[in-house]
Amino acid sequence: MHDVVCYVARSIAFRDHHASFTLTNGVIPHDWTDKNILKNCTEIFLHDITEIPEELERPQLKCFYMKTKNWSSKIPDRFFTRMPELRVLHLIKVDLLSLPTSFSLLLNLRTLCFDECKLGDIVVIGELTELEILSFFKCRIEKLCKEMDQLSRLRLLDLSFCYNFKVFPPNVISSLTQLEELYLGSSFIQWEVDDEQVLDTAKTEVPDAKILPIGLFFEKLERYKIYIGDDWHEYEWRSKEYDTSRTLKLRPNTSICLEDGVIMQLNGIRDLHLDGMSGFRNVYELHNKGFPELKYLNVKNNPIFLSIVDSVQLVSPDAFPLLESLYLSNLVNLEKIHNGQLSAESFHQLKTIEVRNCDKLKNISSFSIASGLPNLQEVEVIECKNMEEIFVTERKDASNNEVSDNIQLMNQLRIVALKCLPELISFCSKVKTPSSLLDNPPLFFNDMVLFPNLETLELCAINSEKIWHQQHPTMSSGFHNLKRLMVVECHNLKYLFSSSTVGNFVQLQRLEVYRCATLEELIVKEESTSDGEGRNIKFPQLAYLMIECLDILKRLNAGNYIEFPSLKQMVIGECPEMKAFIFNYEVAFPSLEVLSIYRMNNLKLIWHDKLAKDSFMNLKTLSIGKCQQLLTVFPSYMCERFDLLQLEQLSVSNSGVEEIFAAKEEGVEAETKFVFPRMTHLSLQDLHELKCFYRGVHNAKWPVLEELELYGCDKIEILLASEFPCLQENSQECNSEMITTQQPIFLGFPNLKKLKISGKAMTTGKLAENFFHKLYSLVVSEDESAVLSLGSLQKFHNLKYLTLHQCSYEEIFSYGEVDNKHTRALPQIENIGLYGLGDLKQDFILDLSFQNLIVLNVCNCGRMINLLRTSAAKSLVQLRNMSVKGCNTMLEVVANDGEVTADDERIFSKLVYLTVKCLSNLTSFCSGKLHHQIPVFGRLGCDKLLEDGDFLSRSLKHAKVTTSTAKCCMCGGRL
Repeated sequence: MHDVVCYVARSIAFRDHHASFTLTNGVIPHDWTDKNILKNCTEIFLHDITEIPEELERPQLKCFYMKTKNWSSKIPDRFFTRMPELRVLHLIKVDLLSLPTSFSLLLNLRTLCFDECKLGDIVVIGELTELEILSFFKCRIEKLCKEMDQLSRLRLLDLSFCYNFKVFPPNVISSLTQLEELYLGSSFIQWEVDDEQVLDTAKTEVPDAKILPIGLFFEKLERYKIYIGDDWHEYEWRSKEYDTSRTLKLRPNTSICLEDGVIMQLNGIRDLHLDGMSGFRNVYELHNKGFPELKYLNVKNNPIFLSIVDSVQLVSPDAFPLLESLYLSNLVNLEKIHNGQLSAESFHQLKTIEVRNCDKLKNISSFSIASGLPNLQEVEVIECKNMEEIFVTERKDASNNEVSDNIQLMNQLRIVALKCLPELISFCSKVKTPSSLLDNPPLFFNDMVLFPNLETLELCAINSEKIWHQQHPTMSSGFHNLKRLMVVECHNLKYLFSSSTVGNFVQLQRLEVYRCATLEELIVKEESTSDGEGRNIKFPQLAYLMIECLDILKRLNAGNYIEFPSLKQMVIGECPEMKAFIFNYEVAFPSLEVLSIYRMNNLKLIWHDKLAKDSFMNLKTLSIGKCQQLLTVFPSYMCERFDLLQLEQLSVSNSGVEEIFAAKEEGVEAETKFVFPRMTHLSLQDLHELKCFYRGVHNAKWPVLEELELYGCDKIEILLASEFPCLQENSQECNSEMITTQQPIFLGFPNLKKLKISGKAMTTGKLAENFFHKLYSLVVSEDESAVLSLGSLQKFHNLKYLTLHQCSYEEIFSYGEVDNKHTRALPQIENIGLYGLGDLKQDFILDLSFQNLIVLNVCNCGRMINLLRTSAAKSLVQLRNMSVKGCNTMLEVVANDGEVTADDERIFSKLVYLTVKCLSNLTSFCSGKLHHQIPVFGRLGCDKLLEDGDFLSRSLKHAKVTTSTAKCCMCGGRL
């Protein structure tokens, strides 16, 4: 609504095209006082202004918007003197404890909006008699002045979220004879009103109805949003729950007079929320005329409610004839939604029913009513411990005539969600009689009701043994439009479909089945079917399949050939009885693109020796994790028949894999070709048994691979080794092919850009100059080498991001005997991260030139005394962000080596963000007389001031840190 106010405000001032000017994040130029600068401008918008001039001469100005950067800015007294035509004024975050004297000259003002302003004496506003809109949104204001009773043209008054507001003086509102809209969200405490009040629109929140005088809200009120009770939040006010203009919400401990209270005063409530209300047993006790216009009803947290509607109390035979949404929650004693017979028009427009935690409720409604629910679209019932059926068919109608057993149609029903209903037997059943108790329990979905347009079905923790009526003729039309099926924690269910029913789900697009402890088959083969083994099963539209946590499921198929022609994504995990394989020739996946397999700890093979024709030809992403018995990922024949030509991403982690491709039979010596023309991402992590890519003679090509991750593969004997000819300097054989039986697991990738490696990550041999020549990001973890040489990094000519994590290095960036300063540099590096290098023994980590370094992060590098010398600091001309944390032995961040003097330019001249934390032995940021070289920082984070209390002022002199700003710095705040 606040945005609407702004829009309306501008529309009042402008109906033609006018010149406008916008300034963001700056100071109003002083030359604006020149009468020729923007003199004829009609709109000015100023954002994040820090300084305001004394006066602006804008004789044509009609709209002025200004937001200051903080509340310290004040408007000079003469500022509005020369704005005689101003119609709209919008001020945000301005100190107005004393309004400028020129404010009273704005006699043509139509709209005045204060947002988050500090306000004091506002008497002068009473002189602006042309005002139509007045807003104090989120302002620090305690009361209105009585002079406001002169604003006879005011149509809208907004006091929303004025948390300090206390008093609404008497006679003010009644004097505002044109007032139509009043907004008081989270700001109203006391009010005195007169009988002349004629509000058209109101929006208010009050802690208790006793504060509201009788007669405040008259039946003439056409639009209102009234919250009574505690703890209403701003998001609830601004949320667009329903498109309705008449909302009443009542919270616990609200004192409501049922005879002449708030509800009786309001006209045509359309959205009613009752939270914890006490003193009545059903909704109709609140209003003797009922709620003929109600569209949305929300009732919760009431221990007294026995029913929502009692037909005995109805003045009109039609209960909630326009109701569209019914939400019931935590009504622990609710036994019936309606008590007694209702007319056919009752609940006739109902579209949504949601019931939660109503433990005594046994069903939602009878079909004498349900047949009158032609618009019902969504049913959701959750955690109702005694719910036995959702709907019940009556044996006799209102005239005591027998009702036939005709099939009920729920034509508009689109969504059904039934969760945690331990006593639920069926969706629909007949009213119980003594004789019917001896009948067999009905199927969950039987022949009594059809859902020809049902699209989503969610079943969770339902104890039924069967879901569908297997061979009833109505099954073919009952669920033929179902698109999404989710079955969760149905522990009595032994199978999901039978071979005779599965063909009815021709529109099914998404199937999720997980945590069903007794599920043996997805599709059970029926012995009584005549076609038996000849039946082929197809899910023509299924695009997503998820199978998880099925303890005794052994296979996907039941002896029939199953085809998933449209399946794009499949997830399968935690099915311990799947051991031999997952996929064979009896199940076809010609369109599968994404396959995820995880926590299959007993699985030994993924693929059978034979697969269905064209299966997996479109596979693009394969992810495997935590499969401890899995020895290989692919059989070798999958590459020979070109199954993996579309594969783009391969990720294998935390598994027992020894080789990626299984070797051929012994005695086969022909070269095997592996081609991955589209592979861009390869990740092999925590494969502690992995030894090689393929044991036989082979040729592998990775022409477009861009990202490679190799972590925790400890048994790989050769990663990048110098004994291979193509890795030597000046080699003519270097390419992306691997033709050897003892080759590294990877060798050369012409387009590799990101590399993450651990363990035996860096070769001791010399790489060719063009090896990984496009690499720009390198992450090395858990490398046990003692030294990381500078030369091994200089080979990566395009490297910009370097991260070293939890490595055993005693020395990094080692340049040996090289004395040439030009060769002791990594000029292309822009971002360095050093984390957990606890074994470092060198005095200075960064003893090189990093002329393009922008970001430097150092954390938990325990033995370091200094981070860098001043000579190296001089090279950091682009550094903008530096963070040093958890280096307990560090004495100084920058140590003076005598190469920086007072005549040199400042070091770290572009540094904006500096964080220095958890450095317990730090004595100073930099030594000697270098403090004058440190610039003023935009942001400083520091959690340690030295014992002499002089660390910031001595080492960071130009930051001009005072005692108060030191506290800000310790919290990482702005200086």
